[in-house]
Amino acid sequence: MAEIDLVVFKIKTELYSLDISFVKEVVELRPIVPVPETPEFILGVINLRGEVLPVIDIKKRLGFGNVHAEINSKIIIVENDRYKAGLLVESLPYVIHSDTEKIKPEPTTIQPKVDMDLVSGVIEEDFLVVLDIDRILTRSGQ
Repeated sequence: MAEIDLVVFKIKTELYSLDISFVKEVVELRPIVPVPETPEFILGVINLRGEVLPVIDIKKRLGFGNVHAEINSKIIIVENDRYKAGLLVESLPYVIHSDTEKIKPEPTTIQPKVDMDLVSGVIEEDFLVVLDIDRILTRSGQ
């Protein structure tokens, strides 16, 4: 049985997660510099120890409006084989351990309100949506 660690955060009342192998670190909210002519879900860029990274408003990327930056807001730094970026989330993320077999590609008992093209699966018993980081990081989701 294969196991997976997932970084979990909340949007509204729903739980969303990312495979922890794509997460490099979680940093405090810092100034984000807007960049013209970028997709609407890209808030701008941050300077992280000399590296300039785009910041994605994960709530807007998933179709839920804008993140309202608050005291608990964090930036999750993620990286796949092509891109590195920050994901702005409203809540403090935490980690859970699960079996990959529990991740179902097509939910049957819950219907996430998010574009299923950005989802790799759902752990129904935990009501947890597992996001596809490769699609989250691309401009079109493709």
